[in-house]
Amino acid sequence: MKISEYEKEQKMIEQKIWALPKIEKGLALDIGVGDKGLSTRKLIELGAKVVAVDFDLNNLIKQKNLDKLVQCNAPHLPFKNSVFDLSVAFFTLHEINPRLHLNVVSEMARVSKKVMIVEPMPGQEPVNKRYDDVWSKAMHSIGKFEDHQEIMYWKKLMEKCSLGIVVCEKFREKNRIPPQKVDESIEGIVTLMNSYGVSKKYIEEIKGLGKDMRNKGMRRSSIGVVIGEH
Repeated sequence: MKISEYEKEQKMIEQKIWALPKIEKGLALDIGVGDKGLSTRKLIELGAKVVAVDFDLNNLIKQKNLDKLVQCNAPHLPFKNSVFDLSVAFFTLHEINPRLHLNVVSEMARVSKKVMIVEPMPGQEPVNKRYDDVWSKAMHSIGKFEDHQEIMYWKKLMEKCSLGIVVCEKFREKNRIPPQKVDESIEGIVTLMNSYGVSKKYIEEIKGLGKDMRNKGMRRSSIGVVIGEH
């Protein structure tokens, strides 16, 4: 498979996901700006006015060229009720302690008319499952979180927060990750793990999985998208 086919499919899925919230010219809250600010920039590209929050001050400093940045904890948002048209958590919640998920979604529902959660789902193939398991254990070993959930988990949390579900959709890639992309991904993950001080045991396991990913092939985990509104 050519890399262009793989990238074309990824781009198509991304476009479908971001077409769902219909946020043009509204005020949006982005939960977890991250170190690259990808979801924040996408919301701006779609025409929204965006406030982006993150607990990690370093992430906010990296995105200092963005206008409205706030350092805070997602379970305790410093905003008035219903001030935003949309709150988005894009690949954020699986890195937060699951015990706090209901608190975070409740706060998103409090400050927004509409809530959008986009999350990777648990792997379905053997290599996916092994990868998820190693990565999760590695993050837990250093006090971080990496816990993927099924789409119904997020749907039920929204319903507990009195949100009516308007979108509950899964996106599954057909193409497997090309070997070149596998190498780039594993290299980036190993660099990240080393920067976190992760045990070499987990780093070697990830490297070993990289060989299986190249030889046997692997699709990325499905993406679950849930949107609820008042």
